Amino acid sequence: MTAEEAKVQAIVLGTVKYGDSGTVLRTFTPQQGLLAFMVHSLHSKKAGQMRPSMTLPMTILDVVINHRGKGNLKTIQEVRPARHWSKLHSDPIRMTLCTFASEVIQKVVTEDHQESFLFQELRLWLERLDRDDARLGTAPHELLLIVARQMGCFPHMETYKEGYVFDMMDGHFIPEAPDHTYWMTGQESAALNALIHHEPVHKTMRSKLLGELLSYLRIHHEPFGTLKSIEILRTLLS
Repeated sequence: MTAEEAKVQAIVLGTVKYGDSGTVLRTFTPQQGLLAFMVHSLHSKKAGQMRPSMTLPMTILDVVINHRGKGNLKTIQEVRPARHWSKLHSDPIRMTLCTFASEVIQKVVTEDHQESFLFQELRLWLERLDRDDARLGTAPHELLLIVARQMGCFPHMETYKEGYVFDMMDGHFIPEAPDHTYWMTGQESAALNALIHHEPVHKTMRSKLLGELLSYLRIHHEPFGTLKSIEILRTLLS
């Protein structure tokens, strides 16, 4: 490996068409946050080692980057899968969860910013999601809570008491409803406590909590916005 090359592990987030036959591969890396690569036509010899299957969301790659050239787009010198998933890209629910994860990560991660903790937690989340006994119904909630922890706004669970409501503005559980509209009911707050402690939560309440957790992240990270995959995910998990 030369001084112009560097090896990184990258989680694929998606692709964007570039020109007539090129593709921009968007990835998440622990050292540099979001990182984009230029890939020639995936169906030609110019693509080299890159294959279409390597561009699926949440594929993990070992990449040797070629830093030569101008601009923010990097080129790939060498690439190979770092992990082979058995279920993520063949099961409809898991595939939608991968798309959901891709959207979430792109909302909260930026370029040139180290995200080692979030990268490792995302990889562990994917490993759990790929298992036969994966908890698919609460997987999106788990991911959003991982992101909340990374953003420094994880709920202050030490303040929870039965009957308390969750104040989404400051992340604490309090005895009575606050004087603003951003709070969870006592029932929703109890369900959030149960979910965080890996206890069963009815699917109707899980759906409500998913919406509340998305609102919670928007409060603490205004650019979070909306997710295209959320309605499809709700339908599959209903």
